[in-house]
Amino acid sequence: MQILCNSCKRQIRFPSKVETVLCPNCDYIFNVDELPRSSLTGWRIALVGILLSFNFYILGPVFLTVGGGHFNTSGVMIFLSIIGFPTAITGLIMAIAEKIKVNNKQILNKNYTIVNSLLIATSDRPEVKIDWRIYT
Repeated sequence: MQILCNSCKRQIRFPSKVETVLCPNCDYIFNVDELPRSSLTGWRIALVGILLSFNFYILGPVFLTVGGGHFNTSGVMIFLSIIGFPTAITGLIMAIAEKIKVNNKQILNKNYTIVNSLLIATSDRPEVKIDWRIYT
């Protein structure tokens, strides 16, 4: 795991199982449990989905070189493309959902809803509270 020190702007790398980290440059102490954790799971799933969606660029030359029946080849490639698109969309939704935390929802009437959410802070931007007013 790695973080950027807030006071001296130095990159610090450390194992993920430690509880506290001491910056060697400015002696600032970080509590690892309080640091924001970024998970790349959503982006990895999206990457797999994109690779599956565009498999004909990867598998097309392989199938043409090896030969074989065109019906089986195109069937496999179409099946992988059909599976890849929803996988990519699911991964992107997971990646976005990690950054936004929904606090509560108030339904004022059947046509008007207020959703209170929080854009989680990173090292580049502060925490932002967002109130969504949704008209249905």
